[in-house]
Amino acid sequence: MRTSKRALTWDYKMLADWSLAVKKRDGWCCVKCGSPHMLNSHHIFKRAYLNTRYDVDNGITLCQNCHTESVGFSAHKTIIKFREWLIARNGQSWYDELKRKADTISYGQSI
Repeated sequence: MRTSKRALTWDYKMLADWSLAVKKRDGWCCVKCGSPHMLNSHHIFKRAYLNTRYDVDNGITLCQNCHTESVGFSAHKTIIKFREWLIARNGQSWYDELKRKADTISYGQSI
């Protein structure tokens, strides 16, 4: 099944708005190292989780280094270390609630 151009445009706009909202909430700085340069909005639970795809709580602002490049700490290269850091920063209950929200499918049923 092909996705319409209109749907793709809508999704792109929603993701762009989501990204700006995440960066604004985080004060336009990387929440890990404080850098204001080369910022990315990172989905904590991947975009495929539709319930949290546009949820600002499912985002965090990271500089390019903390997002993808560093081998010492990176949301993409050191995933377990990143998750442990998030839990230490925001709490286990915060993480569990976000995961529950991400895992919930339509009509309130959980997978």
